[in-house]
Amino acid sequence: MPRFSIITPVYNRQQLIGKTIMSVISQTYGDWEMVIVDDGSTDSTVSIIKMYEEQDKRIKLVHRHQPPKGAATCRNIGLQKARGEFIIFLDSDDQLRPFALEQRLKAFRDNPTCDFLVFQTIKKNLSTGKEEGLWHELNGQQDHFLQFLSLQSPWQTAGPVWKLSSLVKHSLVFDLQLLIWQDVDFHLMAFYKKLSYKLMQDYPADVIYSVHTDALSQRAYDYKQRRSQIYFLNKHLRLNKNNIRAKEQLKQLCTQLIHKNFEQRYFDNVMRLLWLKFVK
Repeated sequence: MPRFSIITPVYNRQQLIGKTIMSVISQTYGDWEMVIVDDGSTDSTVSIIKMYEEQDKRIKLVHRHQPPKGAATCRNIGLQKARGEFIIFLDSDDQLRPFALEQRLKAFRDNPTCDFLVFQTIKKNLSTGKEEGLWHELNGQQDHFLQFLSLQSPWQTAGPVWKLSSLVKHSLVFDLQLLIWQDVDFHLMAFYKKLSYKLMQDYPADVIYSVHTDALSQRAYDYKQRRSQIYFLNKHLRLNKNNIRAKEQLKQLCTQLIHKNFEQRYFDNVMRLLWLKFVK
């Protein structure tokens, strides 16, 4: 059984998936498996992964075999396949620094009772190749639950390392009814289930988060996403019906979304009128 399972959902990342895989292969600690779950890629992503899989048996390619399409389903499949003691969710365009696994193992040895530990993430601009500072500087004085509830994620998806046994014990998986904010919801559920954690702010950042604007990062703002927003708000309002601070935070989020959706509807209506007047 490997010590670490690194779970990576992927869809049409032929330009980046190789760097992500190499960042894992280059780890100074070698007891790991990388479970890459393909979401139906139509470019050369799968053939690139297969090439690495043939070279390194620690890499395992899995195909999404159940609906719905999306990273949440792929991550859940990865969890089902994972054999490691510790879990890291690494996106297909991000990278681990070479010392990441080694320092995370050391941190867990020093904090064996925690369900998960959180490490710093550095941002890197894909266009310039330059680092742009931390995702957020980890701060133990802040209310992380309320930060996630306001969509101001205090750490990035690959920042935590989780005990697989804790995820299984608390039945913690990604909500397949959400097309957006799945990572936020996953962390909120960890708070509801009272998983114990600790910030490793004294350790160097060991994840590189890619900042870029492509078709996957700039998803269309459509009806399905609006439906996901409603589902998210309804779910967490129910879970926080007796939590005054959480309800106030969700109220503010509702207000923000009302304004955003109004602006989007206004834009849609203007475009429709222009189409009817000048194009049709």
